[in-house]
Amino acid sequence: MPRPIFLVALVLTAVAVPLAIHFELIPERWLMAGSTSAGHSSPTGPCSEAMSFLEGDPSKALSLIEACIEQNGDKTPIDIHFKRAFNFEDKIPTEKVIADYTKCIESGHKLASSYNNRALAYKKSEQYALAEKDAYNSIEHSPQIASHYWTLGSILYGNEKFRDALKYLSIALKLDPENGSVHHSMSVAYRSLNEFGKAKQEINKAISIIPDSSKYYYSRGWLNMKMNMHGAAILDYKRALQLDPKNAQAHRGLAACYFKLGKTELSQLHTKIADSMPN
Repeated sequence: MPRPIFLVALVLTAVAVPLAIHFELIPERWLMAGSTSAGHSSPTGPCSEAMSFLEGDPSKALSLIEACIEQNGDKTPIDIHFKRAFNFEDKIPTEKVIADYTKCIESGHKLASSYNNRALAYKKSEQYALAEKDAYNSIEHSPQIASHYWTLGSILYGNEKFRDALKYLSIALKLDPENGSVHHSMSVAYRSLNEFGKAKQEINKAISIIPDSSKYYYSRGWLNMKMNMHGAAILDYKRALQLDPKNAQAHRGLAACYFKLGKTELSQLHTKIADSMPN
């Protein structure tokens, strides 16, 4: 948001609070779901040593995994590639993550998880057609795993196929009805279709399951403000800040609500606080 002239910033805040709500990161337990693998040789040397560092010293583990792959080349135990992609997706280039899961898929190693996780990597690099294909493959290999339907739903959402996204998110909920993350994702999809009533129902369910999520309260606050329920929105934004005092978007939401209610000083205060925080 531009900062040189406060009035401009304030008006922009009041008109459109940033939609900083996205699909959530998939839980780790989901990434490993459906992991079954063919027999492969046990890792040795730096490969086996790396495994002992995965919990206590991840940086050391990654260094040893890289040494293992460099030393063994095409003979690297396939599970080493899986572990590098799975454990260090945020530490290595996305291209490497995709390449590692591709090796796993070609070897028939942990197929369901490898397809699912490569789909997420393709999504991260905005290769939605490839991501969709992999997500469908993961479902084919493990049709009873809720996370794979969530993956496909999130990919379809990212490709602005909101109705299709809701279809697969609904299947995920049938398989895992008490999953707050899926209810939140459903809310986001409904919101993108301007179906705010349904979005509100889903975010309420998400909050009932996970009552300590600042993000969920921010999301409901945004919906309440969009529905001109400014009092309720203020309560949600305040609860979001109680749970996470560094939630800058909640401060911007409060600024917008107070502006709508004519409480200029409070609006200015929360705008300044938000502007002082990292984006």
